[in-house]
Amino acid sequence: MSSVQQNSIQQNIYPYLQLILRRKWIILLGALPVLIAGLIYCLVTPLTYKASALIVVVPQKVPETYIRSTVTGRNDERIRGILQEIMSRTTLEKLIKKYNLYPELRKKFPMEVVVEHMKKDLLVENPRDARKNAFRISFQSESPELAAKIANAFANIFVEYNLKLRESQSANTAKFLSEQLNKIYAELKKREERLKRYKIEHMGELPEQRQSNLATLAALQRQLQDIQENIRRAEDRRLLLRQQISDQITSLNIASAQHGTTKGESSNNQALTLPELKERLRLLLSRYTENHPDVIALKKAIEKQERELRKFHQKSGGASGSSIDLTGNPTLDALKLQLRSTDFEIAQLKQEKVKVEQQIQLYQKRIENTPKREQELIDLTRDYENLKKTYDDLLQKKLAAEQAAALERHQQGEQFRIVDPARIPERPVKPDIKKLLPLIFVVAFGFSGGLAFAVDMLSNKYYDPEEVKSDLGLEVLACIPQLLSPEELRRKKLRLIGLICLTGLGYLIVVSLLAILIVKGPGCFSDLLV
Repeated sequence: MSSVQQNSIQQNIYPYLQLILRRKWIILLGALPVLIAGLIYCLVTPLTYKASALIVVVPQKVPETYIRSTVTGRNDERIRGILQEIMSRTTLEKLIKKYNLYPELRKKFPMEVVVEHMKKDLLVENPRDARKNAFRISFQSESPELAAKIANAFANIFVEYNLKLRESQSANTAKFLSEQLNKIYAELKKREERLKRYKIEHMGELPEQRQSNLATLAALQRQLQDIQENIRRAEDRRLLLRQQISDQITSLNIASAQHGTTKGESSNNQALTLPELKERLRLLLSRYTENHPDVIALKKAIEKQERELRKFHQKSGGASGSSIDLTGNPTLDALKLQLRSTDFEIAQLKQEKVKVEQQIQLYQKRIENTPKREQELIDLTRDYENLKKTYDDLLQKKLAAEQAAALERHQQGEQFRIVDPARIPERPVKPDIKKLLPLIFVVAFGFSGGLAFAVDMLSNKYYDPEEVKSDLGLEVLACIPQLLSPEELRRKKLRLIGLICLTGLGYLIVVSLLAILIVKGPGCFSDLLV
């Protein structure tokens, strides 16, 4: 089984070996231009040096549990944003003029072309890999010193711009919150003043005064009941006094009737009250005419009582017994004084009753208006509380933003730091001989091999009897070798010598260029292009 596989492999490889042997000169000569061109490229291409500065993300020095920064966002997004800002034409043009970069290019092309060329030389390695909190800023140049200098300058610009950007963002955040806080504060003051005016205008009808109003109303109702009870008692006492006075007057009248003296009648008239005098006048008129002396005396007594009563009402604060004419009878005078005191007490109690009833009506109205005031106050208070909550939130955010701004001003927040400045590179990155030389040989012999294969495929000659049989369907009876004449042999030998010499010369050039490249290094002839 192994012998069969080996025969199969040999059958597959044999045609290619035959092809290489037949087209060996095409392969050898076809590779020469590519080899020579590649080696010359390595020798004349200017050396390019690359310097890199390592930048790391330093976390915030103050714990975030105490002060939270207002600059948020992912590191990779911030890095891309900063790079877009600092790689603008203004920044790159300043660097180009400051370090006199690309002098030959600036003579031939406008500044826009030079800036775009510099953007290609500026490299940020793995800017999206910010989870490692580190990235590199690199610059490529033909001068190693200049490459290191520009890489460090650009890294410093990146770090400084980040500091300014963070400080600016923190300050702008604090300023914005302060402006919003002032607006909310002004509106809050208006709402407070409106709420204050409402409470002053509806003092006594506010919901928090409901219990006190109910307690006051209950006390007033109890007071009204007490007043009504006192009035009832005073009126009962007044009726009793009037009855006693009437009885006393009756006894006096009987006594005066027995003596028949007018003077006693007059004295009795003065001892009676106004209602009693009027009642007595009515009784006398039922017996006598108006010209009767007792009737006339009684009318005078009534007029006198009415005048005194009017004076009593006009003079407030007067003594209760100032208008009472004493009769000289101690018992009757005492009863009349008690009656007048009782009348005054009843009048005062009725006035007090009116005042208490007015107070009761007032507190009842307040209690009735309390639900309405409560709803109105809820609307006012709800807006005020929402605004107050917004104000408190903004105040807390403003204080936090001011602390964050102070943190950024003192450079205590998260920042980028250059931990490994760019150093002057010792080896060029372009051309890379270790990678370029194998690539040149692979490309050269790949090109020549492909060319040989193409020539062989386009040829109309058959080199294997099996090919004749498969293509033409004819059996090959015999193979006759090519017979050449002496002249043809001589031309063939001369052609072979020429090919050997040409191939030898070509590969001698290749070896020479390779030796020069190894000894002097790449780019040793770059001055020839200047």
